[in-house]
Amino acid sequence: MRAAALSLTGDVERALDYLEQALADRDTMLPGIRGVPRFRALYGDPRFGTVFQEVFPGREPTAAVDGTR
Repeated sequence: MRAAALSLTGDVERALDYLEQALADRDTMLPGIRGVPRFRALYGDPRFGTVFQEVFPGREPTAAVDGTR
């Protein structure tokens, strides 16, 4: 997913743009954002939170990292 590569390079805005587009397109790869270390830099961003909540309603990105459900 292009958003992961952009996140790793520090291009947060473009990474979030790609995640939002993936959500709009109903990209089947979106469930892969849960617990992926390269997305941790985005966890505090409200835009990431919105995408995450659409894919995983009721869960928090931090819960994905520590393995809780």
